[in-house]
Parts: sequence; structure tokens; C-alpha cells
Amino acid sequence: MLRLDEQHRYWLGDRRLPGVTEVLESVGLIDYSVVPQAIRDQALERGTYVHEATALDDQDRLSERSLDPVLVPYVAAWRLFRKDSGFTPEVIEEMAYHETLLYAGTPDRIGTMGKQRVIIDIKSGGLPPWVMIQLAAYKAIVDHTLLRYAVVLKKDGRYSLHGPYTDASDLSVFLGALSVHNWKTEHGKGK
Repeated sequence: MLRLDEQHRYWLGDRRLPGVTEVLESVGLIDYSVVPQAIRDQALERGTYVHEATALDDQDRLSERSLDPVLVPYVAAWRLFRKDSGFTPEVIEEMAYHETLLYAGTPDRIGTMGKQRVIIDIKSGGLPPWVMIQLAAYKAIVDHTLLRYAVVLKKDGRYSLHGPYTDASDLSVFLGALSVHNWKTEHGKGK
């Protein structure tokens, strides 16, 4: 059974599996070194809370009274996106792993938008260029037929939808990164 430990590391039984984000960070595709630590910590915390709030909202379990005012516009943006797009979530923040390549991840949402099945990554800051690679890695784990999108929720209650990402080389980039990550780990060069 797949589980996540306190350090946000994936485990399948007693075998450690690299996570998608960990792989992208280990090869430098995700690099926050130019962002001051305090700003990065604040953005990560906000992102975590936005993800939790939107997940609770999708499950009809969000308590409006207990919602931090800072999160209200992000939830409003998510609701507006769902209304405008007709997106219906089927899978919300569920861990999964690739049985052959042995890496893991937690896609934000899988569901339908119109008649299409989609995988969506939710961002509450900017849109980093590596999101398309991240989504390709998740798609390879769960369902190769999904269309990939990113939704950026903004602090003014608006959103922007990006995608579908269709470049097949995105998965090739991830697989190359995974190979490098695994080599580094095997040879003691990993984080």
C-alpha cells in the first residue's frame, strides 16, 4: 500500500519511491534557489491551504465560517472555474504510483470537463513552465487518455486556465529526469 511519510516521501511497503516533484527538483527543472526562503515558505504554505480548502469544497465539506479570509478569493476562483468550465471532480488529491517505473505522485484533480476526461493541476501563484512535465508524469501513472490542464487561482478571485498540454515530449523529459534522478540516488549523488 502506498503511503506518505512526514517528510512528504512516498513508500510502497518498505520501498521508497521518488515523487514527481522530487524528481523534477533533483535534476534542476524545479529550482527555487533564487526565491528567498521566507517567500518560498509563505507561498508553499498558502498553496497547501488552498489545496486543502478547494478539496474540502469539492467534497462539500468546507466550513465557510472557519475559512481564513486570505483563502476566500482562491476558493471563489476555484468555484468560478468549476462553474465556467463545467468541471466535475472524480478523484481529489489521491496518491498513485507507476507500477513499472516505480515513481509516485498526487495529482490534484481528475474528472470531466464537458465530455472530456481531464487531469488538472491547481496553482495559487504563477504558472511554472515545468507544470506540463509534472502533469505528463501524473497522466502516465493514472490514465494515458486524460487531457492535461493547469488552473491558476488568483488572489483577486479570478482564475486562468492553461492547456490542454499536448506535447508528447513532456513525458520524455520526465522519463529522462527520472533516469538521472535514479542514477544519482543509486550512486550517492542524490539529495
